[in-house]
Amino acid sequence: MSEPGPLDPGANVVAALALVLADRTADAVVAAGGQAESGAAALSALLHFLDRPTIELLRQVLGLTHSGAVRLVDRLVAAGLVTREVDPTDRRRVLVRPTAKGREAWDKHIFEGMERDRQLLAALNYDELVQLNGLLRKVVRSLES
Repeated sequence: MSEPGPLDPGANVVAALALVLADRTADAVVAAGGQAESGAAALSALLHFLDRPTIELLRQVLGLTHSGAVRLVDRLVAAGLVTREVDPTDRRRVLVRPTAKGREAWDKHIFEGMERDRQLLAALNYDELVQLNGLLRKVVRSLES
């Protein structure tokens, strides 16, 4: 039997952590009576790492079909959590931006629900948290391409 490659243990840890965080986030969304998990993921992406977010970028990051992304944005617009506007620099693109209500929903329902997850990172000092944040942003941004 061969030994695992250098990424196998790290990938297993990342996968396990992702599952725990996904479950806790889903629980927080449901408990708050907010949007489905995809709505929470969309708000997170819009608020934290997408520059000039479009329906197409959101589709890529969330792994949705184009029609699925459009339906998700429709639900978020109807809930008053995002706005949709034609990109003035390219009329073929539709920009999606969180509203003040969307930011408040994230802060109030999602962030508070995830506050208990801070204990997962309590073992890291400030410099390690900064490093982890930079590495995770790099991974997430790779989803845009």
